[in-house]
Amino acid sequence: MKTKLSLIALAVLLVTSNAHAAPSNDDIYKMLLEIKKENSRLKEEIESLKKNTSGQTASASGVINQTSSSATATQLSAQIPTSVDTKEPKSKYNLQADIISYSLYSNNGADGGSSTANFGTFQPQLSGRLSGTYLLDDDFAIRARLFRYNSEDSYNVNNYKTQFKTSLYDLESVAYADLKNWELAFFGGIRAGKLDWSHRYNVTQTFSGVGPTLGVDIKRQLNGDWAIVGGTRFTQLLGKTKSTSNPTNRPIKNTSTQILDANLGVEYKQKLGAKEYITYGLGYELTQFNKIGNLVNTIDPEDVDVTLSGPRLSIRYSFD
Repeated sequence: MKTKLSLIALAVLLVTSNAHAAPSNDDIYKMLLEIKKENSRLKEEIESLKKNTSGQTASASGVINQTSSSATATQLSAQIPTSVDTKEPKSKYNLQADIISYSLYSNNGADGGSSTANFGTFQPQLSGRLSGTYLLDDDFAIRARLFRYNSEDSYNVNNYKTQFKTSLYDLESVAYADLKNWELAFFGGIRAGKLDWSHRYNVTQTFSGVGPTLGVDIKRQLNGDWAIVGGTRFTQLLGKTKSTSNPTNRPIKNTSTQILDANLGVEYKQKLGAKEYITYGLGYELTQFNKIGNLVNTIDPEDVDVTLSGPRLSIRYSFD
């Protein structure tokens, strides 16, 4: 603005000087110095305005970047599943005891309703199973189990004593896998077993064998500390059958028995410490013995099948 005024003043002065007297050289020189000074001041103001504008732009860009980074961090944190933090760690040691009220059924007439009945009537009998699991890491474990059942003595329609008892020993490895809310435990190993039974001719027989066992346990976690559990296993025992009532009879070698186990129930877990729990279970399970064999020729050995089934109560203590 001052530069414009100086130029206007110079023009007025020149016009006026034409009308009157011309300005002196000193007057013109002073005016030029004043114009040069004004130009320098305007140049400094322009440079200052450029710097201020650039700083404000950078500041605004920084605010935008910070806002964007905060929003991105919020989105990433929202995408991280919280289930990882809330998932309970597995305990290294697990000791479990099961009490089962087993009833016995047979395809040869367990109720003794005919003279060809292979077994008499067996009332529900309490049986027990002990198991222990050692966790190697979060994905693998080693498990040992012991199961026993003894029907005690019963009598069929011909008043012959009948009984059925068994002992089963398992040593197996377990591989864990998670599928959303489902926890799977695949296992395989070796089972050794012994079966003793008496039938309608008062002949006592014993089968003993060893074979592979395979199966899977399934757990579905519900809200809170409750879960649905189930599982199945199949075993093929290879061994020999002999008559204990008549020691002179030679054992029959290369005989086999198949065993099928299945169970379903619910569990409630009570937390005691960081990796210490007590778990209570209630369910129902079934164990079927196929082709247990028979030394009496009047019954086809493949027709002698025995099923044990009943409610189960369990308790498991888990700790490190």
